[in-house]
Amino acid sequence: MLNDGDRYLATFGTTVASSSGGAAAPPVSPEVRALAAKGAAGAVRNPIVSFMERHNLVGLQAVAALKGDKEHGALYDLLLLLATGKLRDYLAWHKDHGSVLAKYPGLEHSNLVTSMRLLSLCSLATEHSEIPYAAIASDLDVPKEEVEAWVVRTISAKLIEAKMDQLSETVLISKCVHRVFGPEQWRVLQAKLASWKTNIKGILDTIAKANSQQSR
Repeated sequence: MLNDGDRYLATFGTTVASSSGGAAAPPVSPEVRALAAKGAAGAVRNPIVSFMERHNLVGLQAVAALKGDKEHGALYDLLLLLATGKLRDYLAWHKDHGSVLAKYPGLEHSNLVTSMRLLSLCSLATEHSEIPYAAIASDLDVPKEEVEAWVVRTISAKLIEAKMDQLSETVLISKCVHRVFGPEQWRVLQAKLASWKTNIKGILDTIAKANSQQSR
């Protein structure tokens, strides 16, 4: 649930957010900008909770106004990549802006790496229904021996539902949470529905053919 500060920020309206940073937001007062930065830092501090509770701070105009801001612009970029990026994106951000974390209480690099590994696996699960251990190890930047532990942690966070085939070293995804759902996700869903429709038609045709042969 949104806290009082986030509800106040929501009164300034929403903007259309995208992976490129969203639409330009109107200027806000220094006081609102400071409150927006506090809300953004809170979401970054607990990105899994923020994501699962759908706190779309990136889509709020008051928060979007931080984009390019001299004092808080890097924090906005971090919030955006936590919403849509993967571990490699965070590591690239940290290489250039890691010192920014010290400005905001409770922001720890190690915690953010952990969160980004969980979110990266969540995103990977939306892209593939079967994922080799090697692909997960690469995306999460961990040894292959640690993949199963990270899968269990991601399941425990309720980001995915999956089973592990240890013989084939493959994770079988049965359900996952979409971090974003835009035109690309609709296209994927449409393709899956079309495939499902074709498969069902094939099954029905096979049943009809079998029934026809039995009635002769």
